[in-house]
Amino acid sequence: MKTCTAFQDDGFFDFERLDAYRLARLHLEQVLGLAAASCAKDHLDRAAESVLLNIAEGSGKPKGSADRRKFYCIALGSAKECACAWTLLCMRGRADEQLLRKQIPSGSCVLNPVPRGGCS
Repeated sequence: MKTCTAFQDDGFFDFERLDAYRLARLHLEQVLGLAAASCAKDHLDRAAESVLLNIAEGSGKPKGSADRRKFYCIALGSAKECACAWTLLCMRGRADEQLLRKQIPSGSCVLNPVPRGGCS
């Protein structure tokens, strides 16, 4: 797996300065480094990418807008999918339980940008 550092250090884009984005990016790097071949791993890859993409797209919408909230809520849903996929991989013996325990909290990192009203 190759780590891409373009724009990362200087925060060229607004979303790169969000803690949720930075944590989700670290999570995706760990997901991409996991050498498990299964449907759950494929789903985990897609869900982890979805978290990043939706945080980025939501940050480009006007503050307080329904569109911004929608994308952040989609990112939160994808983070929950990641948590479930990690559990499935662990249950099938394709991911270490210690690694699982480290991943579940980081999957909830997208809670920070969700507006106070939550996702409804």
